[in-house]
Amino acid sequence: MKLLFENWRKYIIEEEEEQEENVLDLSKELDSGFCDFNPLINQYAQYSPDSLSEMLIFVVATQQMRWYDVVPKFPIMMQHIRDNDMLLNPKDAKVNEKGKTVYNIPKAFAQLTLGFRKNAIQSIWQSREMIFSTMSPLFAKYNAAGENSLEKEEAVFQIYLELIKLPGLGLPKAAFASQLLIGRLGCIDSINLNLYKGLDPEGKLITYDSKGRPTFKTPGVSKKAGIVQVTKGGVKLAKEYVEFLKQIAKLTGSTEASISRKLWDSWVELVALKINKKGDINVIMPGGEKFTVPNDYSKNVKGAEVNPSAAFRKQYIGKITPQDVSRQHFPKQMYEGLRKWSNYVDRLLNENVEIAPRGSLAGTGGDIGTAVPGSMAYIMQSFKKYNNDAEPDDKRVAKAVMHRNGKILLLVNDRGYDLPGGHLKRGEHPIAGLKREVEEETGLTIPAPEIKDLFFIKGNKRFYSCPFMTDDVVLSDEHSSHEFVDINDLDSIQISKSYREAIKKALGVS
Repeated sequence: MKLLFENWRKYIIEEEEEQEENVLDLSKELDSGFCDFNPLINQYAQYSPDSLSEMLIFVVATQQMRWYDVVPKFPIMMQHIRDNDMLLNPKDAKVNEKGKTVYNIPKAFAQLTLGFRKNAIQSIWQSREMIFSTMSPLFAKYNAAGENSLEKEEAVFQIYLELIKLPGLGLPKAAFASQLLIGRLGCIDSINLNLYKGLDPEGKLITYDSKGRPTFKTPGVSKKAGIVQVTKGGVKLAKEYVEFLKQIAKLTGSTEASISRKLWDSWVELVALKINKKGDINVIMPGGEKFTVPNDYSKNVKGAEVNPSAAFRKQYIGKITPQDVSRQHFPKQMYEGLRKWSNYVDRLLNENVEIAPRGSLAGTGGDIGTAVPGSMAYIMQSFKKYNNDAEPDDKRVAKAVMHRNGKILLLVNDRGYDLPGGHLKRGEHPIAGLKREVEEETGLTIPAPEIKDLFFIKGNKRFYSCPFMTDDVVLSDEHSSHEFVDINDLDSIQISKSYREAIKKALGVS
């Protein structure tokens, strides 16, 4: 009997310890991969019309979806869209007995397109060039603005208002999209909202459904001359949302500019816990308040050979980290990891959804190799080409647009005006090469976090935006003099077209 009670006591203690592990303490500093992966995600999103639309579609696909349902199916869906240049093919449509048009969407990813999502995804993909042309100048303004400056905050809000206009993006999902595009605002879903809903006691921003579940109000939009615009009421609601984020920043002891990281960390930590654990999650807020978050993520892994979601769970359940969740927002990671999750997914890639011909991603386990234009592999190949370390015969050149208060640092050699920078060395990453060249040619040191990719390439040159902290330029033998030229005087001097375009892009000048 004594032995029985001892074993029972041991069992009870183990159960209590296991329950205690289902705790997320938001009063502690979290590091869930935001700093490591968000810059890469932002770079990819701003790279091209296709990559921008892909990230926006990703946001739409995540609505009311569990993480393990989205990640393994999303690359399959995107390749289908790229192959057909659309999601909804009229040739595969039929009208049902109720007179509703029904599209034939492959079962492998149909779950991501339910309800309003399929039309939103179709619209974003078809309008990708227009969306990119609208967003690119805003990205440039944001990237060129100084940290903690009024210009930066204005650019953030402009980007947010444009995102609200897009189909399928309400207040929280537009903020999530902003997070993936520029690394600001942060991710708030129903989990986060339950934690912070008390910050809106007057109901200016949050409403409740018939079951008492909180949700954000929908901003109004109008359509004038074929252009979708946010109404005055919609703009007011957007401002209320931004103020809501500021309240969260104050509550969590962070700045407005860093609230995105706080929200990101808390969200990916919760997702990881929900995948790994059974039972509800106990959340401790920075002020000591405690919340219980229901765990709607099942640990069931039946059907791993026939279902990508189950294959994903089988791979990660019990051991997924918040860093993994952060990493899986980056399309390159999704595509390369996809083939590892199950034989079923591997078969989908190789047979039904081949990403590119032989020598591409589908047949090489993640080595992009050669790819056809328009394919995901081709996009990733181009992106990868300019972000990899230099090869022995690499001809790439990294150039810096160094600026402050509307003035640009220009160097002078026997060919005329020049921008700091030069050829990469063997095995050298572009950012490292840029820092080295700038220091050699000007004596100035640029902190890596201050270097912003302009996503502007001309020939073998790629351009970056960098602030300069001091005017104390020390020239090398490569240049005879230097000048600080005002942006307003740029068109009056003799400088190459590509340099002029890069400078204007860096300073957000059309």
